[in-house]
Amino acid sequence: MRRIMKKQICMLIIFMLATNNFYCQTVCWDKISTGDYHSIAIKTNGTLWSWGLNSYGQLGNSTTINNYTPTQVGFENNWTQIVAGKLHSIALKNDNTLWSWGWNTVGQLGDGSFIDKSIPIQVGVENNWIKISTSEFSTFAIKNDGTLWAWGNNYSGQLGDGTLVDKSIPTLIGNLNNWSDISNGNNHSLGLKTDGTIWSWGNNDSGQLGDATYNYNITPTQIGSENNWIKISAGGNFSIAIKNDGTLWAWGNNNYGQLGDGTSINKTIPTQLGLGNNWLQTSEGSYQTIALKTDGTLWAWGLNMLGQLGDGTLIDKSIPVQIGTENNWSGISTGNNFTLALKNDNSLWTWGWNSFGQLGIGNTTDSNVPLSISCLNLTINKSDETENISKVYPNPTNDFINFESQKSQIERFELYDIQGRLILLKKIKNNKSKINLLGLEKGTYVLKLFTENKIELFKIIKN
Repeated sequence: MRRIMKKQICMLIIFMLATNNFYCQTVCWDKISTGDYHSIAIKTNGTLWSWGLNSYGQLGNSTTINNYTPTQVGFENNWTQIVAGKLHSIALKNDNTLWSWGWNTVGQLGDGSFIDKSIPIQVGVENNWIKISTSEFSTFAIKNDGTLWAWGNNYSGQLGDGTLVDKSIPTLIGNLNNWSDISNGNNHSLGLKTDGTIWSWGNNDSGQLGDATYNYNITPTQIGSENNWIKISAGGNFSIAIKNDGTLWAWGNNNYGQLGDGTSINKTIPTQLGLGNNWLQTSEGSYQTIALKTDGTLWAWGLNMLGQLGDGTLIDKSIPVQIGTENNWSGISTGNNFTLALKNDNSLWTWGWNSFGQLGIGNTTDSNVPLSISCLNLTINKSDETENISKVYPNPTNDFINFESQKSQIERFELYDIQGRLILLKKIKNNKSKINLLGLEKGTYVLKLFTENKIELFKIIKN
């Protein structure tokens, strides 16, 4: 109820102040996912957003231009699940259809081709998908009948279909229908069944399959004989799982302490972290782990050379350390040396490596502490406009808006409507340009100019 009232109040403020100096900045992030170099998220209104590296169209916005702040993907508001791979993205809509975009060199998009896509395209015509996951170059999904499907790269047997052959369309894994969850590392996979057993397959050079060997498996193989597992999460070459008693277990590569057991020794079987029984969720990157406890506190361990643990240092940790003192964290996703996290007020926070803008904070500077990402990133007021070094005119306007930078080259511009939806994006590499507004409805818009030195925001009135 509190969240609904907040949204209603915010929309009222937008309506009252749209012709003045302010934009309401509502807190509205709902789901998050991190790839190696890009991020994708769903807002509470069902819209899809992305940012970071975009060299293969993995942001889904019909370009291959990197974005340093969240940018809306299309205009639909029916997205429910998202996962980001190394250079591709997968998502589900509320009608249980499956969509993919980005790099497709080994068929990881599942559309039967090997052609990259820069906008979401539907995978097949079925509408019975309920869960999705990705590894570096492979994709996995579970249908509502409990069957498991996989496609993409398969050189380590990570698809689990008994072959080492890549697949460009969804391929049924085995003939069982009791799969409940799936998680994937670089080239290995973990599966959870409805009976509480864990299964693994793919690369095993660091013991990440947890079967007491270093042998690869090209079909799902059960880990141990226990049936009390409830959560699974695969990292680069290691694995983490939680039992129904809240205890945390880890195995695989441990060269940076990412298993959290106080050593740097690899483990080939699940090994308990001796830190209580109140673990709720984990997310693994290449060499680091981020975890939530049931009390809402956030913890991290492993490699930290780029600040990816978020504890304010650049020192590796081989045991869990708490990130800050807050106890209102609700969701986490860890990518290649960076993390996104949600609080229970739906605010979004980010830290770690940022060379491609994957943190979404408007620049490429790393951070070793959590930083907030606003919902719309469009808050402006009169003092902001007086500090701009660029000119925008005429404003208000009926047809064209001109803009020019007086001190530095404009790299690109973005035009948003009052709801924060991206209307137009263009790379220009010039000190002046103009936008045709003739096809737009009357109202208030936000022009975002990216110069060599800063990002500038202008309120535009279309008469």
